[in-house]
Amino acid sequence: MLLHPRMEWQNIFPETNTENIFKSYVIPFSVATTILTFPINLISHTLLYTLLNSLCELTASIGGTYIAFICVKEYLSGNIKHSQDTERKLIYYSSLIFVVFNILGSATELYFLSQVLTLISIASLRTLYFGIKAIKTSVNKTNLFIISALTIICLPLIIKRLLMIVLHLPAINL
Repeated sequence: MLLHPRMEWQNIFPETNTENIFKSYVIPFSVATTILTFPINLISHTLLYTLLNSLCELTASIGGTYIAFICVKEYLSGNIKHSQDTERKLIYYSSLIFVVFNILGSATELYFLSQVLTLISIASLRTLYFGIKAIKTSVNKTNLFIISALTIICLPLIIKRLLMIVLHLPAINL
């Protein structure tokens, strides 16, 4: 998906069973990545901070992805035949790349590695671009790309920061 999105979308779009993408891919990958980063966070933070931060990451990733799907579904309502399937595929598969690499990037204290992983998470936009390019719609594809990209990237980040404020966690560790 990350390296050859055009070819992957050709395999994904014919799929008909999209009901379980969220449960089968987004949730397990978000949970697995959060569990993987837990011991990494424990190296430089307390157990309580690490637990609460992991909870924020997990909630933001899963919640942000689902809300992004709702936003794009609302934007596309009535414009694409079988649009809910298309929306699920576009948002869930593209955001999965963002979620995994964003969680990994935020967990590392090594600044270079963190920056590289965060840049890779932005590569989800390339995947999204090729997915949107492949669909047939009367909707302006540039607008669809902008709305989808902003919801995929901004919603998890906003939700995480809000949860950190509510839980009184420092958003920036010096």
